[in-house]
Amino acid sequence: MHQMEAIFDLQQTLYMFLSFVQILHATKYNQIGISNVIFDIFSEWLVNQHRDSAASYIGHYNLLDYFALVENETRARTKFNLLEVS
Repeated sequence: MHQMEAIFDLQQTLYMFLSFVQILHATKYNQIGISNVIFDIFSEWLVNQHRDSAASYIGHYNLLDYFALVENETRARTKFNLLEVS
């Protein structure tokens, strides 16, 4: 008999937790400041990757010359555009 009560308590706790998760997911899209932790980590990684790539392109003159040639711009304009974005 005690096992049945324990299973019932576990089911009730699981149901309450899943209800809370559903409410959280439903409200996080409507509330500012409630976001997904995984998205925050990915977003931070993406910003760092973008910044580091732009710094690398500026530091390696061969890449900067290549981008300037492809964009049909001067080296200074390409460098300015990369600095502006990052």
